[in-house]
Amino acid sequence: MIFINKIKDIYVKLSIFSFFLLTAAGLGAQEQGAILVRGNIWSRGLPGIESNDFPVLHGEYSLKTGEKRADMAFSVWICGEPLAFSRNGWQTRQGIQGYTAFQHREEETFFIAVPLQNNQGAYTAMFRFTGDETEALLNRLIRAWSSRFLYFLSSIKNASDISLPAVINF
Repeated sequence: MIFINKIKDIYVKLSIFSFFLLTAAGLGAQEQGAILVRGNIWSRGLPGIESNDFPVLHGEYSLKTGEKRADMAFSVWICGEPLAFSRNGWQTRQGIQGYTAFQHREEETFFIAVPLQNNQGAYTAMFRFTGDETEALLNRLIRAWSSRFLYFLSSIKNASDISLPAVINF
């Protein structure tokens, strides 16, 4: 009986050690992500577009890049209108697989607009960045955010139930 208790004790200690070892290993390999820190605020006016009064849902995110430099923040606005971005400095953005996107720079601010559509309707997502992140990072982020938003959008019953994604992993 003493032998069995010692084996159980060793098993428990190895299990705990393995758990902490796997957890520590996973910390270095975490995905990049974004967390909604302020959001689901209804307001009027879509930034990056001259004089408009569109009703928009706004949120601010903290972006965890896993790089040594400081994490950055970005903002997103959702507008229930399919907008055209063919002039006034807007250019087509390449590299966001599965999505059409447009970009525009105003001094230190970088805007990326993504038209989104599903069975609930047509929307435009406007992203505002003030950092200097890589093109590939922004493309992965926008693709993951848009996919997550459309996933949640497909499950709502009323347009008033629309919400911004709280956590995005990419």
